[in-house]
Amino acid sequence: MNIEAVGQQYALNDGEIRAVELSLRYGGSAASNASVQLRVRKLISKNKYESCLLTLELSGVTKALIDEDFTTGVYYSDIVLTELSNGLFYLSLDPFGNSGKPHEKDNLVLVAQRLTIHEA
Repeated sequence: MNIEAVGQQYALNDGEIRAVELSLRYGGSAASNASVQLRVRKLISKNKYESCLLTLELSGVTKALIDEDFTTGVYYSDIVLTELSNGLFYLSLDPFGNSGKPHEKDNLVLVAQRLTIHEA
């Protein structure tokens, strides 16, 4: 499923972070991977949603920026999920200013060469 389809089928704002799993290797991004599981709302009919789990699998991770207190909660208000002009995929689970666009002050950022999205 591509980013555009996700935006049409799911409400990604005001969700819950269920898990972030990282396997990062120095010296080459090809072996670095991340998996993010989010509780989001799936559109089932006009203006009707149901809760579901969405998994974002990032492979070829080239950047990870995390400054987080993992004891404070699991809820988020907004995310940034986009394909950059260089073809890399950008995910921030704690965006600065909630602009919907990448920002240098974003937190919980993963940048990767490939992105696969599916329901868990």
